[in-house]
Amino acid sequence: MNTTRKFIIVIIVVLFMPLFGCSSENEVGISATPPSSFGISIPDNVIDLKGEITSQLALAYERAKIAEAMDRNTDNGVREFDEHDLYVFNNVASLGEFYLVGIEIDGFVLAAITIGRGHFSYSYRCIVGSDDSVAIHIRRLQYPRTPDESWQSVKEQMLEHPTGAYLTEDGMVYVEGINSIYARIGNSSFRMIVPDRLNNLEFVHNLALEVIATHELVVLN
Repeated sequence: MNTTRKFIIVIIVVLFMPLFGCSSENEVGISATPPSSFGISIPDNVIDLKGEITSQLALAYERAKIAEAMDRNTDNGVREFDEHDLYVFNNVASLGEFYLVGIEIDGFVLAAITIGRGHFSYSYRCIVGSDDSVAIHIRRLQYPRTPDESWQSVKEQMLEHPTGAYLTEDGMVYVEGINSIYARIGNSSFRMIVPDRLNNLEFVHNLALEVIATHELVVLN
């Protein structure tokens, strides 16, 4: 198992922890055991990220429908856990839109997209010499709360974090103790997590500003 695949498997498991934490083309990367996030691995040097994500989501949908129609029992009658279950468990079919993020992080490369019940996440791995990673967890809209109500709840909760938090002048919440910054994005919000060596207010704030400046809302058919 190569380093990139190990990284993707670890990230998929870690990203399902409470939020607010390269393979061949067209391969849908699924972790082995529930409850994991639904993972899409991103090929190296991908040119059309939006096209890559949407095409892999469409492929995953077709695979899930095929699996749903098949008899997926083993010979001994024990039901096997498979990619269809991850697709259903994380409500991937209900994902009507997502925020495309177009940032570049020096020394890191986008390795995977993960989709959970409450998030759509980007995972960047360190290119050489380290297991460090950067993650951007964008919250999926949770009705009947409005985006303002949802963000207010996140902000109030994080400002009371036991490790201490700092409210920036533009309304972001930086929590040094958990290497994170929280901010609004469109009708949602996101949490960005950085490794220890990058955990300073100036860096994470500037990177969060770049996330906001480069994001694009992608509506799925």
